[in-house]
Amino acid sequence: MKPAKEKTRKIQLGWLHWNEKPGKFQSVRMLKGGGSREVDMPVEATKDAIIAECVGLVFPNGSSKFLGKATDMDFGLANFKTEVIKDSVIVAGSEVPFTLLNYLETHKTCKVRLYLTSRRKPALPSESNRSVGKPAKRPTAVTMRMTLGPC
Repeated sequence: MKPAKEKTRKIQLGWLHWNEKPGKFQSVRMLKGGGSREVDMPVEATKDAIIAECVGLVFPNGSSKFLGKATDMDFGLANFKTEVIKDSVIVAGSEVPFTLLNYLETHKTCKVRLYLTSRRKPALPSESNRSVGKPAKRPTAVTMRMTLGPC
């Protein structure tokens, strides 16, 4: 007897990257490693599993020519309306964990289009950012008076 084959669904995946200047997510085109992809995903796939699949597609070997390393990014998942997908969805009035099957049930759609969202992690100030060989500036009497007020 053959083992039961896991049920899958074809879904379309796109990539949206946060652009600071206009302050919104923008589509990453095929030329830059994005574009639209169609993949088979298990119907029991979770949000994290779908994100991992997307990251593997657009950041092969952990990096993208367009954006650099995947480890420098924060990732999320968005729906066809580019709204953020949370860890749970509402099915028949009840909140249930996000799975592809539950998402299909919520939106009553046969075609699924999801987007990987990426945003560069904020740079952390560190000692390595300081100029090498130069000691940190010490406050002078003038800057101290300005910050503390007149004596």
